[in-house]
Amino acid sequence: MKCTNCGKEISDGTKFCKYCGAQVKAQSDFNNSFTKICKKCGASLKEGTRFCDKCGTPVYSEFPVDDESEPKKSKNLWRIIFTILILLVLIGLGMLAFSLAKAFSSFNDTGDNQNQEEEIVTEGVTNLPEESDTSKTKSEKRDSTNDDTDAIIDQEAVKNTAIIDVNIPQEAVTFGGHSYCIFDNGCESWNEAEEYCESRGGYLAVINSSKENEFLYDYMLNTGYDQVFFGYTDQNHEGTWEWVAGKKSEYQNWGINQKGEVEPNADSEYENYAHMNSEMHDGHWNDKRFGKVTACYYCEWDVVNYQENDYKGKVVHDDVLLKNNSLDEADDILKLKSGEELKVLYLLTKDNGEEWYYVQHKTGVVGYVRPEALLIN
Repeated sequence: MKCTNCGKEISDGTKFCKYCGAQVKAQSDFNNSFTKICKKCGASLKEGTRFCDKCGTPVYSEFPVDDESEPKKSKNLWRIIFTILILLVLIGLGMLAFSLAKAFSSFNDTGDNQNQEEEIVTEGVTNLPEESDTSKTKSEKRDSTNDDTDAIIDQEAVKNTAIIDVNIPQEAVTFGGHSYCIFDNGCESWNEAEEYCESRGGYLAVINSSKENEFLYDYMLNTGYDQVFFGYTDQNHEGTWEWVAGKKSEYQNWGINQKGEVEPNADSEYENYAHMNSEMHDGHWNDKRFGKVTACYYCEWDVVNYQENDYKGKVVHDDVLLKNNSLDEADDILKLKSGEELKVLYLLTKDNGEEWYYVQHKTGVVGYVRPEALLIN
């Protein structure tokens, strides 16, 4: 053991140090908490030593565990847990911000698309008011009340309205709800004449009755022409005569030529087009070659143009329906009231003879009504 005063080695059990004379206290009384005896050799062990200085026996397990390290470990553990929680909160806030930004962007895109879908533009017609309220139901989006009238307009029906886009000359004549005009503009082929009629919203004339045939024959003579072609040909298959534009007609009025031959006689392989001429009286037909010298032809339109005459019509009773086209399954644009005034733009005649007025409402919307629903002034 060592003297507690001078630190020199003295014999175990000595009461007084032989070097300094100081009284030596028992080790167990002096520092029982920290000084231990080697179990193998009985020598005193220094605090913190891991091996006996005398015999080398491992002695680290002899000392009490340092209790002060536990609180430090606990504090470090809580710091780690707290840091992880902070990171999780920050990640959660970031994800929430991203979701809100994405939702806001989607909301704006929906509003923009809605505005684009509701921009309805028709020729000569003012645009309908836009709607951008995405909270509206489907029916509310389709229906809107115009600021200048209490008429409820179905915007989807307006968007799908069949617009009449024709270019009928002022000198055109009318018969049976159709318009006709003779052109002599130097077309080099029958197909070119057909394309020209279509470019003006019409077609090469199709003759459906003897009355229509007589009307066109008189029209030819009264305008000083001696021959005019129309839309009847066998150019696709010799001897098989067809009307243009998929039109159907059972009427024919072939004549007899000066040789006594019944037309069409296919006198040459180029005589593929029907026409009227002044030599064959009463409007009888002949087949002939189409060329520059004989390039006059009838264009026909299924409508009569009323715009030049500024026609107006008043609705004769309540709940008249303005439709988006002339078909029976058409959608209703709006309900009209008795006394409402409409501008009549065209009279449309369908292939079955049914007539419809193409009109413009005071809101600028265009559509179709039956003639019996209007009183024309």
